[in-house]
Amino acid sequence: MKSVITFLFLVVLTISASAQSDSFLTFKQKLHGADELVSVSVNGFWLRTAIWIANEDEDLRGSLDGIQGVRFVHVPARELSSRNLKVKGFEKLLIRDGFEEVLRASDDGDKVAVFMQEGKHENLYFLLIEGDNEVTAIEINGYIDAEKIVKKHCTKTLTSL
Repeated sequence: MKSVITFLFLVVLTISASAQSDSFLTFKQKLHGADELVSVSVNGFWLRTAIWIANEDEDLRGSLDGIQGVRFVHVPARELSSRNLKVKGFEKLLIRDGFEEVLRASDDGDKVAVFMQEGKHENLYFLLIEGDNEVTAIEINGYIDAEKIVKKHCTKTLTSL
């Protein structure tokens, strides 16, 4: 009986860890077969391990403990235009998919939009980064303690002024 319960637990854990939003799947499917398309998926354990190996800030590591997985797709902007796709269209799709826009920023010509979909046990975060020649979509599944990140970053910024 124990082995059956353990097996069911692992199946449920695997299914929940591989959850993707419809928006992410649509983005990936629309660009299927594109030249120079890079698609990577990393589960939370390997992400935290990489951050630990990189010897990143302990507060940053702690704020990312709740992440179950990260997926990203990176593609040249010409691939979107050759398929008559626009980033604005994917942003509309995100909103229809239940995401809420939480941040929009621009840095050196790159446009960044951050969306979030709250879940019962975990959240989905979706970042769209549009540069002059490339577009990157990042989906984070889990919980990010934004308060720790903001508190640490603001303290460092204020101290350096």
